[in-house]
Amino acid sequence: MQSINRFLYGPTPEERVRAWQNKLRQEGRVLDREMRQLDVETNKARQTVKQHAKRGDVKSARILAREVVRSAKQKDKLSVSKARLGSISTQLTQQLAMAKVTGSLQKSTEIMKLSNNLVKLPQLSQAMREISMEMTKAGIMEEMMDDTLILDEDEEIEEEADGEVDKVLFELTDGKLGQIGTVETQPPTLQDQLDDEEADREMEKYREQLNGLLSGVYLITQGTGCLNGALHVTIRLPPGVDSGLFLVLFVPYPGFSFSYDTTLHPPSYTVMLVSRSFAGVAHRAVPLSQSLRRYASAAPTAAFAGQKGSDGKYTVTLIPGDGIGPEISESVKAIYSAANVPISWEEVSVTPILKGGKTVIPDVAIQSVRKNTVALKGPLATPSQYPDIRLTRAQTDNGDAVGKGHISLNLTLRRTFNLFANVRPCASIKGFKTPYDDVNTVLIRENTEGEYSGIEHEVVDGVVQSIKLITWEASERVARYAFHHAQASGRKRVTAVHKANIMKMSDGMFLSACRQVAKDFPGITYDEDLLDRVCLQITQNPLPYADRVMVMPNLYGDILSDMCAGLIGGLGLTPSGNIGRDASIFEAVHGSAPDIAGKGLANPTALLLSSLMMLRHMNLNDYASKIEKAALTTIAEGKTITGDLGGKSSTKEYTAAIIEKLGKA
Repeated sequence: MQSINRFLYGPTPEERVRAWQNKLRQEGRVLDREMRQLDVETNKARQTVKQHAKRGDVKSARILAREVVRSAKQKDKLSVSKARLGSISTQLTQQLAMAKVTGSLQKSTEIMKLSNNLVKLPQLSQAMREISMEMTKAGIMEEMMDDTLILDEDEEIEEEADGEVDKVLFELTDGKLGQIGTVETQPPTLQDQLDDEEADREMEKYREQLNGLLSGVYLITQGTGCLNGALHVTIRLPPGVDSGLFLVLFVPYPGFSFSYDTTLHPPSYTVMLVSRSFAGVAHRAVPLSQSLRRYASAAPTAAFAGQKGSDGKYTVTLIPGDGIGPEISESVKAIYSAANVPISWEEVSVTPILKGGKTVIPDVAIQSVRKNTVALKGPLATPSQYPDIRLTRAQTDNGDAVGKGHISLNLTLRRTFNLFANVRPCASIKGFKTPYDDVNTVLIRENTEGEYSGIEHEVVDGVVQSIKLITWEASERVARYAFHHAQASGRKRVTAVHKANIMKMSDGMFLSACRQVAKDFPGITYDEDLLDRVCLQITQNPLPYADRVMVMPNLYGDILSDMCAGLIGGLGLTPSGNIGRDASIFEAVHGSAPDIAGKGLANPTALLLSSLMMLRHMNLNDYASKIEKAALTTIAEGKTITGDLGGKSSTKEYTAAIIEKLGKA
C-alpha cells in the first residue's frame, strides 16, 4: 500500500527530508576525507620547509610555506561548509516538525542562504544543485541558484596566503627565515572608515541583542573555522561530556538569519553567531565580557557587605510592593522597631517607568539595592494580560504583536541583580495544625534560566516554541550554593531533583554539574531523584526529606516549593530568599491579594519570616531568633491570628500580639 501511495502521490515529507539528510551526510563525509588529506599534505609540507631552511634554500622554503598557508585556508573553508551542511540538516528537522502541524513543508530563507553558499564550493556544487532542485520542487526554496553564484574563490585564498607566508616561515624555522610584522598596509580610505563605522553600529546592535537574551536555536557540533561577521560566544563544557552531544540553545530575533559554526578549544567551544548574511559586516571579534551576560560566579553566595551608619544601623532597601504589600511591610517595620533591630529602612518603588521607549525599573531602586546589597520585598502584581497567539498576520503587522503584555517584575529583578538561587525553607510550625507535623526541608531552585529564560516565539500561525535553556556554569553555581547551604545549616544530604530520564541533555547536564560539585563535599551525602517521584513521596511521608537540601532547575523548583508550602499551611507561612553574588532580595512569595488590600486582613507572616532569613544573611542571628520565637509562639497559640490561619484578628492585632511576646522575651 505504501508503494502505491508513493507512486500516486510521491514521497512523504518525512521520506524527502530523510533522503536529503542522507545526501548531506554523504557530502559531509566527502569533506572529511578532503580535510584529512589536507592535514597529511600540510604536515609533509611543514617538515619539508624545515629541511629546506636547514640547507639554506630560502626560495623553496618560501614556496612550500605558501602551500602550508593555502592548505590551512582551504581546510577552514571546508570546515565552514561542513558546518553549513549540518545547519541545513537541523533546519530540515525543524521543517519536518512543523510539517506535522501544517501538513506540508514550508519555505525557508535560511536553507536557501546556506545552499547558496555551499553551491559555490566545487566539491559540493553538483550535489547541492541536485538537492536544491528537489527542495525547490518541494516548496522549501523559491528558485534554483543562478549559475553566476558559482564563484572560484582560489584567487582570494592566494591573496590571503601571500600575506601570511613570512609569519609561517618565522614559526617553522624558529625565526631563521621570515619575519613578523613586515606586511605593508595601505592607509584606510574614506570609504574604509565609513564601512568601519557602519560595522561598529551593526556590532553594537548585536551586543544589545545578546545582552537581552537572544531568541532561536543553535546546535553545537564538531568543526573548525569561522564564518564571516561572527560574534564570539564561549560556552564552557562540563568535564567528561562528549563534545558531539553538547547542546546550546538561543533563539533568533524575527527578521534575522542566524547560523552556527564551532571551534573546539578544550575545554570550551566557541560558537559563532552570524549576522544577517554570511558576508556580514562585523570585522572584528567582540570581547566576551562585552557581548554576553555571564550568569556564573565562582563565589557560592553573596556575603553581606553592608556597613553600619553613623546611627549604628545597617541600611536595608525596602520594596513594599502592591496590594497588601504596604500593610504587611508596616507590620514588619513595627516588629523590628519593637525588637530594636539595628536596621534603617530605605524605601523604594519598583513600579516600571518609561525610559528610552521601554518600561524599566527606576534607577533609584536599582542603585539602592546595589548600594545596600540586601533588600526586603513585598508582593508585586503583574497584570494578567496574556498574549493572544491566535492574532492574524494582519493584526501583527498593524502592531498587535504576538507576545505583547507585561513582563513579570519578579523575573526582571532576578535578572537585574543576577539572583541565581531561590531558597525556600519549608518547616512545620509546632502547635499549628496541618496534615503533617514533621515537614522540615529546604528547596533551592536555580533562578536564572530553564523554562523561565523568556525564550519563546511563534514558529508559524498556531505553533509556539518555548525553549529550556540549561548551562553548565549556572547549574554548577546553584549546586555549589546548595552544598554550602547544607553544610552551614547542618544538613547531611543534598538531593538533585530532575527529569533526566526524559530531558537527557538539559537535565543530564544539570546532574553532571551536581555530581561534579558533590566531589568537593565528601561529608555530605549526594543523591538524585525524579521530580514526579519526589512529589508523590513527600506528600505521602515528608519525614525522610527532613534531613536534606533539594536542588533543582527553575520550573521544578517553582512547582515543588509551592507544593511543599501546602504541606505546612500555605504560602502565607513560607519564607523565601533570592541569593545573588552582588545582592540578595528576600520576599513574600504569595500574591498581592488586591481583593483584601486596605481592609486590615492581610497576614504578614511570610514577609516577616523572609525578613528573618535576611537577618541571618546579615549575621544578626540573635535578633532573628528572638522575633522568630515570638511569631511562632503567637501562631501556635492560635488566639490572635489572621483569617487565613483560622483566626479572626486583623493585621494590626496580630502584629501587636507578636510585639507583646517580644516584650516578654
